[in-house]
Amino acid sequence: MKFNPKEEKLPFENFNFGGRGYIRRIDDLDQNNKNGYGLLGGFMERGEDEYENGKLYLSCSRGGEKDVYHLFTIKEDKPVLLKVSYAQKGAVRTLWDKMDEFLSQRESKSNVQLLDIILKEEQSRDRLKEFATFLMEFAVTGKKEV
Repeated sequence: MKFNPKEEKLPFENFNFGGRGYIRRIDDLDQNNKNGYGLLGGFMERGEDEYENGKLYLSCSRGGEKDVYHLFTIKEDKPVLLKVSYAQKGAVRTLWDKMDEFLSQRESKSNVQLLDIILKEEQSRDRLKEFATFLMEFAVTGKKEV
């Protein structure tokens, strides 16, 4: 299940600034460009797109004297606020380390899951080899135990 903003509003979301705010999914970071252009991922349609568990998002509420940036994720179908920035300039730079940390942890978990899948496949292959050996011995000797 995914968090659906049509049914539930982000608790820190504030788009009362003339509709100038946005939410962006952060899939990766361009380490060579540590500003808004270094954020890799699509913009979310307010009230349309669903937010996925374990993904990283950045919301920006624009207006007044300062823009407000909320870095958040979705965990167990609920939004979890990671960090807030009230910077006038360079807000993305103030959030960069937290974004990098989150994405690195997610990548590490993915690598562990991949290694687990590979290990299970190797164990399955070993069991198949043992079974094939058993079948060959049975065919030759007629014995049920090898």
